[in-house]
Amino acid sequence: PDKFHQLLDDLLAFVDKADPRNRAFPNSTHKDTRFLLAYHLCKNTLLVTRDTDGEISGLALWYQFKGPWTWGQIDQWRVDDSEGKEIVFSHLIATNRAARETIIDEMRRRVKGSDSVNVTALRKNRIIKFSTKNADRFRNSERN
Repeated sequence: PDKFHQLLDDLLAFVDKADPRNRAFPNSTHKDTRFLLAYHLCKNTLLVTRDTDGEISGLALWYQFKGPWTWGQIDQWRVDDSEGKEIVFSHLIATNRAARETIIDEMRRRVKGSDSVNVTALRKNRIIKFSTKNADRFRNSERN
């Protein structure tokens, strides 16, 4: 549908503007990034935040697995497990603190039993645990 395509166009424009050094989607073409955004939109693992003017201010993509997981499971397009207790943020862009706060808060609302799940993220090709303490620290961070 047109609204779907328009959202993807808006998301790609946001990624280009908010991440000009292409840190969130390294080595990806626009076609690759569009496909990944569409994939996560279809499987309901895409969060989008908007500012008071309705402009996109952040986005996050994630995967949900029964642990232990490996990056190979993502590379192999393994289907997410809605009962899984391992959440992996694969891509996250936020233009400001409010956007990060909204992403973390919405993530907690969307994932069943989020207080008991392990949330991790990749940073510089290393897996880091996104504990409640670290999530709150990230949520309240002043840096973009």
